[in-house]
Amino acid sequence: MKIHSMYWGNIDPRIPEYQKKVFDKLGLKVIQHRMDGVDHGTWMDWILHNEKEEDVVLFMDIDCIPLLKTAIDFVEYLCKDGSLYGAAGCANHIDKNRDYAGAWFVGVNVNTWNKLGRPTCRALSISDVAQNLTDCWRDNGVVVTLIYPNKVEIPKWDLPGVPNGYGIGTTYGNLCYHLFESRSNENIERFIKKCEEVLND
Repeated sequence: MKIHSMYWGNIDPRIPEYQKKVFDKLGLKVIQHRMDGVDHGTWMDWILHNEKEEDVVLFMDIDCIPLLKTAIDFVEYLCKDGSLYGAAGCANHIDKNRDYAGAWFVGVNVNTWNKLGRPTCRALSISDVAQNLTDCWRDNGVVVTLIYPNKVEIPKWDLPGVPNGYGIGTTYGNLCYHLFESRSNENIERFIKKCEEVLND
């Protein structure tokens, strides 16, 4: 399995630095891509189209970290049979009743992606970035496993049946942490604090 993370040059350099520190601490490798001018979904499509060696790819936002090594082991284990696995999100501006595996933490079985016709990860009129993957998996009867949040520092968005289910500083099942809105100085400090908790554990 390969782990890919993308960012643009307008992000505080401490964000990718601390993400990598956490991965190093856990004995894991993350491939960080600086892709100025490329949108998130297009980059994900590019990774999947060019993946030759691995059966499973894990996409993580640059402001998302695993909280323990087993969080990453779960991804490979659950995706190896073709399942899609990721942190639960909901595009509130499109449909508050449809959850999906968010682009910030989603494991994709590349062979299944090919078999399902290489569905795009780009945002569409009816889906947010990577949401089309969840829709396609479900439409074809392939398992989608979502991790729901168990802690939110600043609630902002709803999940189906869970008002204010996620937001700034969301912990998913004690497996991963996603900052969201990482260009705010206050939020950057939140991310660094969470990373230091893992580094000092």
